[in-house]
Amino acid sequence: MLSKKTLKQLSELKHARERKAQGLFTVEGSKLVAELLDSEFLTEVIYVTERWIEANNVVFPEHIPVGMLSGSEMEWISNLTTPPGILAVARIRNFDTVPAVVPAEWTLVLDGISDPGNLGTIMRTAEWFGIRTIFCSEKTVDVYNPKVVQSSMGSVFRVLVMETDLNELLKNAVHSGVVVVGALMDGQQPDVQLKNKAGGILLLGSESHGISPELMPHITHPVTISRFPDLGQDMPESLNAAVAAGILMYFLRSSS
Repeated sequence: MLSKKTLKQLSELKHARERKAQGLFTVEGSKLVAELLDSEFLTEVIYVTERWIEANNVVFPEHIPVGMLSGSEMEWISNLTTPPGILAVARIRNFDTVPAVVPAEWTLVLDGISDPGNLGTIMRTAEWFGIRTIFCSEKTVDVYNPKVVQSSMGSVFRVLVMETDLNELLKNAVHSGVVVVGALMDGQQPDVQLKNKAGGILLLGSESHGISPELMPHITHPVTISRFPDLGQDMPESLNAAVAAGILMYFLRSSS
């Protein structure tokens, strides 16, 4: 049985401030914990309930401590309405320096994505299309938010996500000749020539406000996803951010 102090510290990892202060985040569910153990992330400890142990014939790595929790204790620290019975505590990946330039391949830059589900889905979709690096503004939701981790379906352990000054990053990119494809409501139809480019930046703004005004001058290719015509006035104002990201990633990664 854990002390109340330890349980409180674990429960506090639900909050971004505490995750940053402790340098830790939580991962729940058999599949996600297995993917965590296969990743380069450091797993500090795994907690399981007796019911989970009885239902799962799993041998954990010897170097990782495993603790037993009661059902009520697991409910206290869990981020889920119905705890799966297994929760791992992992160390947040820290970066001594963030690259001042983007990789030569296609890269995502996210400016203020605030919905955890959207960010997780964008990461999952990016991995599907072979995009391995994502740069985020400080206004973007914490990548280690429990809902981001869950909705990423394991991509959080394999896609490199870094927070940085997007204005400086994009300025350097354009100066180096990198194309910056910005998703806008009043952009143009994506140019088929973009499909022939080996790399560049896909810039996506927040769900509510779009791309920040200070980043707009760095966009070399403003693009939009047109609505299907002749559907009348009763239509949504815009696409979901994750859906729009997926459509544009498909366009950029498909052959011409």
